[in-house]
Amino acid sequence: MNTSTTPKTFGNPPIEVKDVVDERGNTYCQVHPTTETGLRCNNCGRLMCAKCAVHTPVGYRCEQCVRQRENAFFNADALYYVKLVGITAVLSAVGAFLAGIVGIWLFLVFIGAAAGGAISQVVIRFTKGQRGRYAGQAAAGAVIAGTLLMVLVRYYFAIQIPPEVRAVLATLPTAEADAYRALLQVDFFTYAFRSLGVWVFAGVTAVVMYGRFNMTRR
Repeated sequence: MNTSTTPKTFGNPPIEVKDVVDERGNTYCQVHPTTETGLRCNNCGRLMCAKCAVHTPVGYRCEQCVRQRENAFFNADALYYVKLVGITAVLSAVGAFLAGIVGIWLFLVFIGAAAGGAISQVVIRFTKGQRGRYAGQAAAGAVIAGTLLMVLVRYYFAIQIPPEVRAVLATLPTAEADAYRALLQVDFFTYAFRSLGVWVFAGVTAVVMYGRFNMTRR
């Protein structure tokens, strides 16, 4: 298969786009050079197959052109993601604490949906409407991180033995006292499973946050 170079305007300054052509004159996708195609991007002229073509209101364009156009839309900096993750994690932790008190799954689904919308509005206000390419993923991850932090904190206090109980255990033989302590203790994974309702809340909240901040849907 021979490769010929055809100058095409793309970007500023313009760059050269290479067409992949075989001996019979058949053209192939630049990303998938074994896939024959005659479709070109209507912006830069790149050859592209059906997998690479993105349908836009102005016709089919290659992923490179679409991404370049999106880059002008996204204006978030590193501080934006710090604010997004920090605010979302803290408010999600508070929501998870309240969800643990409620404990009724059906209510937690509605509470999670409402929490996702409310947290989104707070984040948008504090970030002044900035837009980030990976904001949806960051927001959903922050919800899970905040919930996990709250579960860890509650687990720490749950495994603490009250002073009056410790006083009673101190009067028992060592083996018997250790046996009672083992009954009073619970491992983290068991505790987290018992907090399944909190994770339902977190899952719904994360989905809502992802949907609200995911700006790369096409």
